[in-house]
Amino acid sequence: MKRILAGLIIALGIPALVTAQTQAVNVAVEASVEENDMVGNRLVYAVKEQLRKSQAFRLNSETDSATLILHIVTLDPDRPIDSAPHGVRSIASVVWTVKAMYWTHEVIVTGGNRVQDRAEDIVADTDRIVELIRKTITTKLN
Repeated sequence: MKRILAGLIIALGIPALVTAQTQAVNVAVEASVEENDMVGNRLVYAVKEQLRKSQAFRLNSETDSATLILHIVTLDPDRPIDSAPHGVRSIASVVWTVKAMYWTHEVIVTGGNRVQDRAEDIVADTDRIVELIRKTITTKLN
């Protein structure tokens, strides 16, 4: 079983998550933001900035060479309602994949005044996910 798991780790290209715990994890952000979603645009930008500032992650523009990919889709829930103010809040779906393998997801609603906090939460969740993957794989290999 340990050989099979080790083979899967190598085949999926995720040894960087296990062996290089002191090195930055290569992360890419793939975003799909609705055309007029100002809060969603700010959220994606803030997530990328948090990743750039982090010593634990290295932001990569190419998803093919990234170990971990954050797929972020946002939309302005008030856009179709003419009487509602636009650009006040956004709904975002965040999906984490390790190479081509789904890992987990979450859906958040954020207001324009909470974008930075939500971005920090997403990066903190990303760090927690990487640690969980490392712990799971290390436990299975030992």
